[in-house]
Amino acid sequence: MKYLAAYALVALSGKTPTADDVKKVLSAGGITADDASVDRLLAAVGSRPLHEIIKEGLGKVSSISIGGGGAPAPTAAAPAPAKDDKKDAKKKEEPKKVEEE
Repeated sequence: MKYLAAYALVALSGKTPTADDVKKVLSAGGITADDASVDRLLAAVGSRPLHEIIKEGLGKVSSISIGGGGAPAPTAAAPAPAKDDKKDAKKKEEPKKVEEE
């Protein structure tokens, strides 16, 4: 998807995206572009304008095989168990005074 996003950014700037343009956008984001993936993307979208690609729907865009896949998102840790306020109240009781003889 990062290759497709880079392609879209170039297209939205008003330029017809080239392999070098896509690589520049990826590089600006700290990503080393894979030439084969960029070439597959450009072959898949052809010379169609971006708005036509989007119009075809997400089903078509997701079928573009440009490699890679991300790891699943981490899940949130389980919340810590709540403390029992009654136990805390017992601990806070003042000690009994001892009478002196």
